[in-house]
Amino acid sequence: MQTTEQLVEEAVEKSIKINFKKDLPKTQHDLAFQIMKEVVYEAKYLSFAEWQQRVAQLEQDFLALPEGRFAYLFLQMQAGVATKIHFDKINKSNYTNRGIEQAKIWLVEGDTSIWNVLLLLYIFLGEIQRTQGQIDAAIATYQQGLTHAQAWLDDASLWEQVLKLYVNLGDAQEQQGQVDAAIATYQQGLTHAQAWLDDASVWEQVLQLYFNLGAVQGKQGQVDAAIATYQQGLTHAQAWLDEASVWEQVLKLYVNLGDAQEQQGQVDAAIATYQQGLTHAQAWLDEVSVWKRVLNLYVNLGWTQGKQGQVDAAIATCQQGLTHAQAWLDEASVWEPVLYLYDIHSADLYNSGHIAVSLPYFPVINYFLWQEAKLDSQDLHRRIDNQKNHFEYLTSPINLTNYFQAFLHQLITEWHHPDNQHRHP
Repeated sequence: MQTTEQLVEEAVEKSIKINFKKDLPKTQHDLAFQIMKEVVYEAKYLSFAEWQQRVAQLEQDFLALPEGRFAYLFLQMQAGVATKIHFDKINKSNYTNRGIEQAKIWLVEGDTSIWNVLLLLYIFLGEIQRTQGQIDAAIATYQQGLTHAQAWLDDASLWEQVLKLYVNLGDAQEQQGQVDAAIATYQQGLTHAQAWLDDASVWEQVLQLYFNLGAVQGKQGQVDAAIATYQQGLTHAQAWLDEASVWEQVLKLYVNLGDAQEQQGQVDAAIATYQQGLTHAQAWLDEVSVWKRVLNLYVNLGWTQGKQGQVDAAIATCQQGLTHAQAWLDEASVWEPVLYLYDIHSADLYNSGHIAVSLPYFPVINYFLWQEAKLDSQDLHRRIDNQKNHFEYLTSPINLTNYFQAFLHQLITEWHHPDNQHRHP
């Protein structure tokens, strides 16, 4: 069993990898490790005053080092992270803003060692501004970062941050209703990315750009353009499927491509798209990040099959999805697609004449509705109403006997079978 110290060190290394997809030089890596461990992970053991003293001391220590400017700027960013997590009472952007202003001074001096961390500061500041509802300020922040980056595009260590700035800028522009600007932003990011596709560090952001561009095009009624965009992204992705960081993005593209094809009446193509996505996904089921997307594919496939009258196929699809989901039910992100699968499954069972089989699912469905009530889901009340309607219809007098027979059968054979683990505490 790992010690607490080992778990912290593992978490720090993972966080460094998230911030810097490309390996840092050893000196910078060691400084980044020290900063994240002492300023972020150990902050919960300190009062705010003690934590401020530690940050101030580190600032002085770092500026005396050869790699001190990189460390100083990364410290400002992680101080912003720590205040967001542990000290929410203060303005989280203070440290980040200070880092950016200091970096501008060093840029005038021609310091190239700070480029990567400066772009991270712009990304983080923009995220803070968006969470505070300052969308116009976030747009300006991302644009400033990209203005700097245009002169640094030959530096491969920056490519992932550059594309993330394009992703975030487009998102913020769309949020402000600047749809044409958002489309242009995503396209500009993809234009740069075409020269960088041999670099694995950019793959996740490239696919995110394709996904976002296609989604905006679809919302604008440009469905054929959206289909082409998703297909382009998936064409690139076929060469990257051994890279776990892209799996979620790949499945998102399959979900949206199938939706767009169905919207255009290309139902057979949509079914094939969902099935292809699920074929890839079978090798990725140990990765938590893909679970929701896998279930979304099962939902869409089962729903489409049911609408096409392929009821037996739809039932089988929902059952396969629910079988996978049983191992994932502690993960809140999957509850919504699980509910959809139960909903589609019970409706298809009823439509195929299997009333007695469909009814016992109501206790299970209602359990998940209760669980999801803890979340803020815009679809929750609609699906609660759907379940009420199903229940009122299915439990008419003619079906009551079937209902209780099936429910008791489920209760005795599955929930309280002596060979199974007892379900009451």
